[in-house]
Amino acid sequence: MLRIAVLGGLVLCVACDSKKPDSSPPATPAAPAATDNWVAYVHPQKLFSARFPAKPAESDNKADSVIGPVTVKMAIASRGPSQAYAAMSTSYDLPKGSTFDVQKALDGAREGMLGKMNGKVTSEKPSKLDGYDGRELAFEGQGPGGKTMKGQARVYVSAEPPAAYLAFVIYVDGNLDDDAKKFLDSVHVGKGVDAK
Repeated sequence: MLRIAVLGGLVLCVACDSKKPDSSPPATPAAPAATDNWVAYVHPQKLFSARFPAKPAESDNKADSVIGPVTVKMAIASRGPSQAYAAMSTSYDLPKGSTFDVQKALDGAREGMLGKMNGKVTSEKPSKLDGYDGRELAFEGQGPGGKTMKGQARVYVSAEPPAAYLAFVIYVDGNLDDDAKKFLDSVHVGKGVDAK
């Protein structure tokens, strides 16, 4: 399953190392779904919200990073074995008196995600969402079975409290469709969270 094979290794991509995905071959991508049937998800502490094409699985992880302990909450849903939609928050527990560099956090989130899949950015631009600075990027990498993996991601960072929010869509051996944009457009963070 794509969620396990490709994204299992990305759960802590913003802040720490994990295992690389396996190489099981994916099946043919599913057809785009109508978003009116999508499932609304709200983080338990209302850190982010998103609409998924299916009920997302959740994971909670704590880990050490170069800047201190982090707590990662991820929601992920797949549509067929070759499409995955994910949204996550990474909360940083910084030592007292330390500062959080938003630009370095944005760079780290991008490099961490791409490093896990040996990917490369194909386009990148600044973005803002719900008052947070961020970036939108498109990327490519090698997926399971040597197939081409394409994705779009949006990452936003908060200095206070120190946190990073990452949403991404990955398709293996296929092109991104309109649902990728619909998913990413549904994501909100902080005060913009859709509590529905």
